[in-house]
Amino acid sequence: MKDIKAEEMLKEKYAQMKYFEEKIGELQQQMQMLEQQSEELHISHATLKEFNGLKQGDEMLIPLSQGVFAKATLKEANTVLVNVGVDTVVKQTADQARGLIATQIEEVGGLQQKVIANIQKVAHRAQAVEKELKAIAEQLP
Repeated sequence: MKDIKAEEMLKEKYAQMKYFEEKIGELQQQMQMLEQQSEELHISHATLKEFNGLKQGDEMLIPLSQGVFAKATLKEANTVLVNVGVDTVVKQTADQARGLIATQIEEVGGLQQKVIANIQKVAHRAQAVEKELKAIAEQLP
């Protein structure tokens, strides 16, 4: 009877370990997406900084798709159009847009810290369950 109960507990702890492994995998995927988003935001921030150095009439290459560009002439220096959501675009200075992106970079950084904390919390719980799993396995004949 004791062996049956130990085997049931062993199965339960094993299921918990699998759950924690899956949860850590999901959190790692979230972290990768946040890292990619952060990288893209940093690139946009740097691009807007360079944009400040352009003048009206300067020629530039505009990306149409990956590896495909068109030549264009800048009509308004230091002004950009920013998508603020729900198909709404507003005109801002490059500095204002950089400020917006800087805020987004901070927000993504905060989310990254929360995901890291969650990964650590789940990993800590998984370690505790692993110890319990080993203790139960040692009790079995």
